[in-house]
Amino acid sequence: MEESSTWKSVFLCAAGALALLVLADVLLARVAPTQPLRELRDGISDFRAGDPEILVLGSSHGRTFHVLGQELSRRRGAPGLLVSIPLENGKLVPYEWVLKNRLLPLITATGTNGERMRGNLRRLILITEWWDSCSFTGPGRPYWNLPGRAWAFEHYVNDVIDTGVDSYNKNYLDHLYRRLFRRSVLVQSRGTSRIASSVERMIAGQATLRTPEEEASYLAAWRKMVEAGEECIGAPEQIVALRRILTTSLSLGLDTTVVLFPRKPATITATAAAGTIEQFHHLASGVATEMGVRFIDLTLGTPLDDSDFMDDYDHVNAKGNRKFAEWALDNDLSFLLEPPANTP
Repeated sequence: MEESSTWKSVFLCAAGALALLVLADVLLARVAPTQPLRELRDGISDFRAGDPEILVLGSSHGRTFHVLGQELSRRRGAPGLLVSIPLENGKLVPYEWVLKNRLLPLITATGTNGERMRGNLRRLILITEWWDSCSFTGPGRPYWNLPGRAWAFEHYVNDVIDTGVDSYNKNYLDHLYRRLFRRSVLVQSRGTSRIASSVERMIAGQATLRTPEEEASYLAAWRKMVEAGEECIGAPEQIVALRRILTTSLSLGLDTTVVLFPRKPATITATAAAGTIEQFHHLASGVATEMGVRFIDLTLGTPLDDSDFMDDYDHVNAKGNRKFAEWALDNDLSFLLEPPANTP
């Protein structure tokens, strides 16, 4: 009887602790709300379940093209025309890995009749920017976004068999855990100061993410980073990956387009425009022209202004996404409004 009472007490304590944790999560969501974002796995799931005409591959900027795809479907009166595959943190080498290991098996999959299960696919759009062509060397395996965002379970198992459990392949389990609790502020903010910063701003009555002084410092850091990009763009392994992506797309008979994604105007100084931005334009357009694919540079060629970007200065906000989708389909990407010539 005494043992039963002890277990009951343990259970009640555990239940109480869990209830407090859930309550804290709910209350903190009012202070530091989290918004689940579209990830590569969402795109893969949509592609597997559908039969799109257009496949978009790129970094987290692919989320903007998800909105464009919705506008495209509305205008053409056909759902699921475009599937966007956003890989957080980008880089061309990981894009190639995703195309080869996650997308190609789905693109070439055939049914019992021997015909492709996704026979409507006619176009591939690669979204990129100067950052994707830089390689940053360091200890360990550099592309953490592959296990964290792109691997399937079998890739994790194979890597553990080859190398054992390490900090690199543990990214797979960490991201899986975060996806399981996508709406939990405590889980999504683990390892960051987001909750503490939000509480401090609330106590201080600060309505914005940064003070004017912090904003100026943040902008200066961004400008310096973009200007310094001139020193790292065009890393050989990244350009090899770019060529392989385009080669694979063309071998599949896809109408292929390289798009340079819009950047927040305030982050591009005259020095950056003449250096990093212009040099990457020539590099990417040269490869595209050589391989006979369409090239569109939207780096600073859209009506998006500074207010259309998020506080991170990198991603387009909800208002900007709608603005971009409408403008792009009326202008540089208007060719998407008509089915490609090779549509059956």
